[in-house]
Amino acid sequence: MKILEIANTSFDTCEVDNRKAWQIIVEDFYRYAKKIEEKIVDFIVSSFTSLRSSSKEAFILLESFATKISVARRPLLRELLEERYLDVLKRYDRELSEISNIFESSHNNPDAVCDEHWPRKASFERNHVRKMI
Repeated sequence: MKILEIANTSFDTCEVDNRKAWQIIVEDFYRYAKKIEEKIVDFIVSSFTSLRSSSKEAFILLESFATKISVARRPLLRELLEERYLDVLKRYDRELSEISNIFESSHNNPDAVCDEHWPRKASFERNHVRKMI
């Protein structure tokens, strides 16, 4: 682990004579941190690519990433999460438009919308309740 390498250096990191060795360790640490950041980016992108649920669940996923990742010090991650926020808002807008279209096309005939958009079981139960009444 890179942090242990830094903590367990065999030389005095504050001595000017050891500057080159210290610089090598620090550069190696930053390369390692960059690799981790790239893996996080890949994970976030793949998580949103494979997400098939609603915009609400996408927002919850995004919030969980944002709270667990310190994005303030990582511009790449901050930009990625900002892009995902925009994607979630666009997705939410599409969902609202779909719902609005369904309402506008069927608000005068609710049975038609229920038959088309409700699952069979819910439709069956609704019809069953009507028969009882």
